Amino acid sequence: MLSKKHITYGTAVLLLLTVFFTGCKSTSAAAKLEAGNELSAWKGEWQSFSAISGATQLNDAYRMQAEKMPYYTEDGLKAAVSGMFATPIIKAKFDGSNTVLFTVMDKDGNEKQIPCEYRYTGMKPMQGMKGRSWYTFEAIKPVQGLAGAQYFIIVPPHRDSEDSLLHWHARFGSKDIKSLVEGDPLWWPTYADTAVSHESLLKEMTDTIKEVAEMLPKAPLMPYTGKWINTALIYDDPRPAVQEAYAKLIKEFSGKKDGSDFTKEEIIMMAKKSYGTASDFTHLEFITDNDKNEMVVWKDMTELSRVAYSRDGANKLRATANAFVASDRQKAGKFAFLSMTTPHGTPAHMHIWYGMKPSEIEKTDGKKPTCIPADSSEELVATRVLGTCRKLLKEATK
Repeated sequence: MLSKKHITYGTAVLLLLTVFFTGCKSTSAAAKLEAGNELSAWKGEWQSFSAISGATQLNDAYRMQAEKMPYYTEDGLKAAVSGMFATPIIKAKFDGSNTVLFTVMDKDGNEKQIPCEYRYTGMKPMQGMKGRSWYTFEAIKPVQGLAGAQYFIIVPPHRDSEDSLLHWHARFGSKDIKSLVEGDPLWWPTYADTAVSHESLLKEMTDTIKEVAEMLPKAPLMPYTGKWINTALIYDDPRPAVQEAYAKLIKEFSGKKDGSDFTKEEIIMMAKKSYGTASDFTHLEFITDNDKNEMVVWKDMTELSRVAYSRDGANKLRATANAFVASDRQKAGKFAFLSMTTPHGTPAHMHIWYGMKPSEIEKTDGKKPTCIPADSSEELVATRVLGTCRKLLKEATK
C-alpha cells in the first residue's frame, strides 16, 4: 500500500505509463512462448532509444520544454528523460532461440557484440499496471562483459496505436529479477527495429520529450517527499528488535573473525564506516506541496538549511543518480549540489552524496550514505540493520 506521501508521485507515474502503453492492449497480443525458445517472440534486430536520447539535435526540444518547468534545468530535463531510457544494451539480435547477441560499449567506448544464452523464469506482475506483466529471463551462466545483463525483464513488441512505431521495453541488471520489477517506476528502456532510420528515431524522441515533460512531477523532489533519517543513527537504536538483529549476526558469524566472534560494537563500527556517522545531518525533509521543491537539512532538532532545488544534469562522479542544484548555493553550503538515488528496495531507502561543488560529492560522510523514512517501524529498522550488517560481515569474512 502506498503511503500518503507517495500517492501524488504514484499518480504522476501512472500518467507517464500511459505514454508508453496507451492503446497497446488492443494492438498487441501477449507473446506466444515456445518452450526452450521463449525469446522467439522478439526475433529480429533491435536498437535502443538510449543511444539518441542525448543527441545534440534534440537540444532545442529539451530547452523549449525546460523553459516551462521551474524546477528543471535544460540538462536536468535531458537527464530525467535519458534516465528513463538508460540501458547497458545498445542493440539486441534475437534469432528465434534463447541465445541473444547483445551490443554493448566497452570501457574504451567501442561497440562490442557478446552472445548470451538465457532461461525463461516466468511472468511477474508489472507494478502500477493492472493486468500487465513482465516476461523474466536469467542467463544460463555469467558471461564476461555482460554482468549488467545477467537478468532481464521484458514486454512483447507492440504499437501504441495502429500507425505508431513497433517497439518493446526491457530492464537489464546484475542483481536479481525482483530488483528489476521493483525498479524506478520511471525506468522504461525502449527498443525499435534497427531498420528504423536515425531521423525517424529523432522524431519519435522529440515527441516523447514533450509528452514526458508534460507528465513529469512539477516538483522533481516528489519521490522523496517526507522526512528521512540518516541510517547512521539506526545502528545505535536500543529497541529490542534491533538488538535482537545484532544477536543473530553474532551467532551467524560465530568464530569467523580469525577464530573469534565479532562484537556488537565492531559491527556498528563497520556499518558507520560504510554508511556514515551522521556528522553532517541526522534528518532530511523534502517538501513538495504548494508548488515547493525544497530540502530541509536537520541536525537533531536544529534546522541547518531550507533551500529550493532544481533537477540538474547528471554528476559525472555519480552518473546513475539524480542530480540537483540549490537555488541559493551559499545558504545550502555543503548541500549545494546533490546526487541521490531514487528510493528503492525493501525496506525503502535512498543514497545521497553532496558537496559545495559537484567535485566534492566524493567527500560525503560515509562510502554509501543512506536514508530511510523517518517513520519506519521498529521491525523495518531491524530488517535494515540485519541486511546491511550481514552484507558487510560477509564481505569481511570472505
